[in-house]
Formats: sequence, structure tokens, C-alpha cells
Amino acid sequence: MEEKDWEQQLKSGGWKPLEAPKPPDYIERRKKKDWIVKAVPVISVIGWLSAFVSLSFLDAAQPAKETFWSSIYSVRIVSFWNPLMLQLSLIMAVEVFLVCLLGFMFNLMRHRRKTDRFSKSILILWPLSVFYIAYLLIRFGYLIF
Repeated sequence: MEEKDWEQQLKSGGWKPLEAPKPPDYIERRKKKDWIVKAVPVISVIGWLSAFVSLSFLDAAQPAKETFWSSIYSVRIVSFWNPLMLQLSLIMAVEVFLVCLLGFMFNLMRHRRKTDRFSKSILILWPLSVFYIAYLLIRFGYLIF
């Protein structure tokens, strides 16, 4: 495609961002997006929010670190991990895994045409959740169970 054609296509608003250009003989038979197609971005957002909450629980489970003020005033520092917060972090990580699995299944159900795309967000978050669950079980398994 020449540069003039490209600029003209952009000015006319022909292509939407993150949408592949359709072939000229393509006939769109879908009148509107069905609930499965609409659910995939929502599931992706839910997955990322759950991952953030899970990491927040892991941060809250850490033992307190000694600071300048705690050493001056001889404040006793708790030096162990909070098992309840570790359990909540693991539960949320499993939820992230299941939500991503559901989103991936929805993507597979609607992935029949050349123009249909997989959600990159779900494809990134799913293996991250698997590695995070493995990390929690290996590193803190004795505290969680």
C-alpha cells in the first residue's frame, strides 16, 4: 500500500486501532458483538485487578522491617510472615488463573474467523499466574498449609 493510500485511509477513519484490516471480499455477518465477545475484555480487567489484589496481600504478609525510629525507640518488630495474608494471596492467585482460563475458553469459542484475535492480556496473565502460584507454594507452602 502506498503512503498516500495509507494516509487517506487514516483520515477517513477506516481502520480502528488494534483491528486488523479486512480483506476486500469479506462480508460481515455478525450484526453486533455477542455477550461472549463483550465478556473477554471484562474478564481481562477482572484478572488484572485480582492479580493486583493478590500481590497486595503478599506485600501485607511480609514481616516489618526495622527502621531508624523503631531502633531508637526500641519497638519490637514482628519477624515472621503472616500466614493468613499468604493464604489470601494464594486464593487470589488461583482466582486469577481460573478467570484467565475462562477468558481463554471464551476466546476459543469465538475464534473462528481470520479477523478474530486472542486477548494478549489474558495470554500474558495466565502463565504469570501459574508461575506466581508455583512461587507461593514452593516458597511459602509450609506456612500456608
